[in-house]
Amino acid sequence: MQFRPLSGPHPGRLDQAFPSRRRTPRQYARRANLTGAEVANSRITVPFPATGVSGYLLLVGPDSLRLRELHGNRIVFGREVSLAGVTSVEHETVAAEFTKYFDLFAARAATLTAPLTEEQFWARPYPYGNSVGHLLLHVTGNLNYCIGARIAGTGYVRDREREFTDPTHPKKEDVLRSLDDAVAMVKQTLESQTAVDWSREYSAVGVDDKTRFGIVLRCAQHFHHHLGQIIYLVKEHTR
Repeated sequence: MQFRPLSGPHPGRLDQAFPSRRRTPRQYARRANLTGAEVANSRITVPFPATGVSGYLLLVGPDSLRLRELHGNRIVFGREVSLAGVTSVEHETVAAEFTKYFDLFAARAATLTAPLTEEQFWARPYPYGNSVGHLLLHVTGNLNYCIGARIAGTGYVRDREREFTDPTHPKKEDVLRSLDDAVAMVKQTLESQTAVDWSREYSAVGVDDKTRFGIVLRCAQHFHHHLGQIIYLVKEHTR
């Protein structure tokens, strides 16, 4: 596979489409023998020494890139080629950032609940709302269903009503362990996603998100929202 300088108005052309194999932009530049190519984020800048025209390969979708050659500010040639399953810098960043925040939220839940007795953990300090324990059951159920069952295929069956009404009141350490297990499952699922997977069609009961990226973002926001409620409950119990 070569990137050949040509004469005429289109000084460069890609001989053939890149193979549909998961590669980073840097690996694609190396694979295509793009001598002198520079890689930054998802852009591969390619020099055209024969004509002085420069160009780049730009990721334009989850499974394609476009070859563009620039002469000043004018695009003189463009061609889109298949790039199914490419792992881009953006994809790696999304997964890493989501992982960081899910870890942070789980650690925050453990820190907030540490001073609570078992009784306080399940008590409702206000005549409305929920206990800390039931909120954490709810967050755990949400992760296990929205990401576990609907993306990872764990087979988890959700009983959302019981998340708020479970009368058995498991031990605090057991509730936190279940939350940690759910977060570990989420992280493993995030790591297994390809750049294409983030935009795959998604559906679940009770949510209107249409992509996997959308539901993961919603789950992170949902976790953070209930942590805010837990902060106020803990303050009320320990003041």
